[in-house]
Amino acid sequence: MFSKEKIKIAFDALRDEKIDMWIIAGQESATNTEPILAVMSDAEFIGCTALIFCKDGTSTAVCTPIDYNGYVHHGVFDEVIAFPISFTDTLAEVIVKKKPEVIALDYSLENPSADGLSLGMYHLLEEAFEKANYQGKVVSAENIIVRVRGIKSEEELSKIRKACLEAEKIFDDAKDFIKPGMNCKDVYAFFQNEVERKGFGWSWPKSCNPGVFSGYGCPGGHMGAPDFAISRGDVVNIDFGIVVDGYGCDLQRMYYVLKEDESEAPEDIVEAFNTVRDGILLAAKALKPGVTGLEVDTVAREYITGK
Repeated sequence: MFSKEKIKIAFDALRDEKIDMWIIAGQESATNTEPILAVMSDAEFIGCTALIFCKDGTSTAVCTPIDYNGYVHHGVFDEVIAFPISFTDTLAEVIVKKKPEVIALDYSLENPSADGLSLGMYHLLEEAFEKANYQGKVVSAENIIVRVRGIKSEEELSKIRKACLEAEKIFDDAKDFIKPGMNCKDVYAFFQNEVERKGFGWSWPKSCNPGVFSGYGCPGGHMGAPDFAISRGDVVNIDFGIVVDGYGCDLQRMYYVLKEDESEAPEDIVEAFNTVRDGILLAAKALKPGVTGLEVDTVAREYITGK
């Protein structure tokens, strides 16, 4: 089904951005993904489809006859049009009827989540524009998509919290599992087994989830777990994320492996931990509507580098 809350956000964004029409177009999205579609619904494109949202608050779905009843059943589109022969002819008719001056399409030079329009589908849209004798502007829908993706519903927030909580449980259990003499691959296997046992999904490919890195000289980055021993005095970094009920998390946690004569981590390790923790808390306080991500990052970064 389609989220009425997400559609309302889209209409608000259209009005704020002064865009008359947003076209989400695609086909066989299970093969050639349109990222924003999964945010707005659990539907998939099968045949050539255009979902059209207009600044005036109306919406239209153009689809194949076999997809027609499905879009009617969703109950969110003011008009569902099954094209009898030509997708581009029918889409052109909608454009002529709505008379938009600015049309937004799902392409972006910088944001992959707003770049779902395939080149083939773009050429089909160009054909429809030509048939409609469209003389207006075509712009990126990136600003619309950022808001539709970024403004979370209460249901989404609940699912994100659940994914974080379940990941934290595995992180907590790892505290008792990690021991000196183990290999990073052992810790990797522990996390993988817990995810499989609990039936969760992976926030990124299983082959490099989690990333486990320990001590000086250990290779790091997006690579899973190297063949590297965990020694006393090491800081073990784990980069881990799971998907629960369709929503995921991406978390990192660090563990210190005590030396024989230690009962707690040394002062420099504790100070580094506290500095990062406090920087995160300051960044969280800076998170307010209208503030950019760069501004929030700068708060934490300047605090940490100033210590």
